[in-house]
Amino acid sequence: MKVIVIGAGVVGVTTAYRLCKAGHEVVLLDELGVPGHGTSYANGGQLSFAYRTPIAGLPVLKAMPKILLGQDSAFSVSLLQNIHFYRWGLSFLYECLPRRSSAASSSMQALGQLSKQRFYDLVEDTNIQFDYRKHAGKLYTYDTLMAFEQAKLTASSPSMSADELHARYAVFNQSSSLLAGGVLDTAEGAGDCQQFSENLVRYLQERYQLVFLPNCRVEAIEEISKKITSLKTSQGTFEADRYVLCTGVASNTLLRKLNIRLPIIGMKGYSVTVPATKQCPDVSITHTDKKTVYCKLGNRLRIAGFADFSSVARASDIQAKTDELLNNARAYLPHAGDYDRVLDRWCGERPVTPDSLPIVGKSSVENLYLNVGHGMLGWTYSSGTADLLMQSMGSDIESQDVGHTSVSPSLKGVAVENYAFSRF
Repeated sequence: MKVIVIGAGVVGVTTAYRLCKAGHEVVLLDELGVPGHGTSYANGGQLSFAYRTPIAGLPVLKAMPKILLGQDSAFSVSLLQNIHFYRWGLSFLYECLPRRSSAASSSMQALGQLSKQRFYDLVEDTNIQFDYRKHAGKLYTYDTLMAFEQAKLTASSPSMSADELHARYAVFNQSSSLLAGGVLDTAEGAGDCQQFSENLVRYLQERYQLVFLPNCRVEAIEEISKKITSLKTSQGTFEADRYVLCTGVASNTLLRKLNIRLPIIGMKGYSVTVPATKQCPDVSITHTDKKTVYCKLGNRLRIAGFADFSSVARASDIQAKTDELLNNARAYLPHAGDYDRVLDRWCGERPVTPDSLPIVGKSSVENLYLNVGHGMLGWTYSSGTADLLMQSMGSDIESQDVGHTSVSPSLKGVAVENYAFSRF
């Protein structure tokens, strides 16, 4: 079977891998020149398989007045004139209800476990290089004793007081009061998502004759009687038996003429990369109060953060946000990086759904499948949702009209209850 995968970010590339492994003829195309150069390019680097906290929840709901007034340093909103944002926002508020947030958390946990096993399988199978550290570990740090004590109540991982953290990691600012304690998850990993994407495509080209078409922009999707007949692109017209859309925030634009609207909105994140020092710890650090992550990638330190709901990423915004990340790093981890030598500044648009769960499965168009809406966890979930997509394509699940179709698949080795992998 011939399958065209649209989008060569980490989700599209991992989807192409699973399709190639299943023996299909795969064409992967992207409007950029190199795989993984969109939102996958300079993300936080952390593989967060155990993470299970959706964005929608009571903490964010309580903080909403400060966010809307621009008083929260981690969040900013400037889409108040956008009608799609209002529609998405209403769904988001509904997902903040405790029972909805709890259900999403359970689904995230199940998807994380599936993704972890499938990711390990892929790495073992391909042996590609991407500055990977399987057990780098993730350290969650807290600024206040109240937040630290609350974290300890639900944490299954070891906790450390501020004194213990200072003794173990000399990289922290010894004079700063912004360190009450931390929780260490030793099972989490880290790696360079862009290197992973680029090297996986190269592997597939060599082993499976994957056809990769860079700088190939989709201009029109031709459809007759709810079935795609061809793609018109900047490099010509292409036909296939099935089509898989892995284009994140751009998905709604491509699907507009097919009368499919997805509950996805762009949430910008920023990162800055500097040389790592000898004191830079191998463990990744998540500064929870600042919503900032610090991740060592080879001889580099990646600093990433912010949640910016805005329509335009201006150069001045990128400069200002990444300067703020650098200032926070100097104050919090003064010895972890050479902050005067900036290697890269970046902004990427994460495709966020109201419940923080991706949209995976067959669309209302007969031969079109979706693997989109991974939010901040595209790197983490990519292998798991590729597996779910293959299940959907294999069983050819019929979706209903665009709405809220709920399908609960049976996943090998993973107890999944109420995990709706097709919800559009």
